[in-house]
Amino acid sequence: MKRPALILICLLLQACSATTKELGNSLWDSLFGTPGVQLTDDDIQNMPYASQYMQLNGGPQLFVVLAFAEDGQQKWVTQDQATL
Repeated sequence: MKRPALILICLLLQACSATTKELGNSLWDSLFGTPGVQLTDDDIQNMPYASQYMQLNGGPQLFVVLAFAEDGQQKWVTQDQATL
């Protein structure tokens, strides 16, 4: 009984991933969370824009850059172009 359940779980997890390597990454991330962004001190010092580390709702650490300020409200952008 354990073997069919294990096979079913593996097949379901594989359906969520494009490759076997991604299957392992998906499983690891679901169990232990995703790692946050880490930049070197040199990268941060050489950044020509206002930027900061941010964490939302206990998720992974993000690195965001100030895109613009309008009506007294700041708009921050992530690497994948999400606006906060």
